[in-house]
Amino acid sequence: MKLTQMTQYVELDKTRLIQHLRLLTDRRLIKKENVGENKILYFVTEKGLTVLKVISPIIKEAQKIQMKNFKAISGVLSGAKVTPEIKKEKKRKWKLSDFIKIGIVKTE
Repeated sequence: MKLTQMTQYVELDKTRLIQHLRLLTDRRLIKKENVGENKILYFVTEKGLTVLKVISPIIKEAQKIQMKNFKAISGVLSGAKVTPEIKKEKKRKWKLSDFIKIGIVKTE
């Protein structure tokens, strides 16, 4: 997947995506490899897989909670007009960054 395609898939601009990739690389959750001229591949490391195994059930539960909240709000607003923004929200793909804000902490 090219960088432009990846930015569209994760719904981040190129600058933010590169920051996230750098952070994940620094934390050794992914590995960056140059495989040719202007071609870089990223691989999930063993450590990254371990983190994904732990965090995936949490994300799934958060999605369930979000859906329950949406249904509850829909019930209350059943007489209200549904706007395009709400329709779009129902179709949204959830990303890890929706649930986790990672900050860089430097220790010396």
